Amino acid sequence: MSSYERNFDEKRDFIRMRVDGKAIIKVDGNSQEALCVDLSSNGMQLKTEAQVSLGQQVDVEIVSQHSQLPSLKATTEVIRIDAAEDGQGSVLGLTILAMN
Repeated sequence: MSSYERNFDEKRDFIRMRVDGKAIIKVDGNSQEALCVDLSSNGMQLKTEAQVSLGQQVDVEIVSQHSQLPSLKATTEVIRIDAAEDGQGSVLGLTILAMN
């Protein structure tokens, strides 16, 4: 795909990298497993069964699969909540507020 075509297909300001990796989210002090679907320089998409609200802050850890690389840890804000296509849980759009 040419960059010209991508500009019309990709409407976001930042390119998203497909991750499909294990994540842990902390909501109101409770930790729960999630799946990081994709990641960009200013946000991410997670699939989870956790109950969250728009505007809520959520701590996220994307677990590293390599012993020499630390996990990515961030404080995020929920900016979108969609039902998961498989009917199990939700897909959250999160903006990164701070890297921890």
